[in-house]
Amino acid sequence: MNRLCLRLLILLAASLSGERVIAQQAISTDEIIQSLKPKVRTRGEAAPSLKGEDAAFVERIKHTTRGLTVEERTQLSDIVSKAALPSIDLEVTFSLNSAKLEPSAIETLQKLGAALKANELSNASFLIAGHTDARGTRDYNQKLSEDRARVVKSFLSANFQVPTERLISVGYGQEQLKNQADPFADENRRVKIINLGKN
Repeated sequence: MNRLCLRLLILLAASLSGERVIAQQAISTDEIIQSLKPKVRTRGEAAPSLKGEDAAFVERIKHTTRGLTVEERTQLSDIVSKAALPSIDLEVTFSLNSAKLEPSAIETLQKLGAALKANELSNASFLIAGHTDARGTRDYNQKLSEDRARVVKSFLSANFQVPTERLISVGYGQEQLKNQADPFADENRRVKIINLGKN
């Protein structure tokens, strides 16, 4: 099976699971906004949001200056998953084995930055989750994903004046492979943006 057919099958599987997937070359600021905007599911039902202990945990994480422990990363993932928060996976490309942004990544991040400044999203906080494939050791991938998530946060803050308190950068390394059937697949190397709700 060639790479194009495999990619189409992955996109189809993701769309059937309800995950928002957009071809990166066609992505627009508006598509990012629509993916990250909280959606009311049924009449009278509130949009997904964090409450109680979950909201308090995320608030504590916002003010953490160290990398998160495995337990904290797992808890954060569980909170995000349980709340079904709006999110989008973006292909943010970096130089090999580094946190240096490639030119194509800058174009994607410019669209993301404009989206985060839009009226619909301007009061929300966001999780920037860096992910790697399974090449290399777990420790190396963890550090690389943390560095890459921090670079994305810094880019958005420096170029779009998105306040740093609205952005939480977390590295997940190879813990959450998007394509578990192929741990080395390109789509595993990604940055996921998750709307955590009002700041």
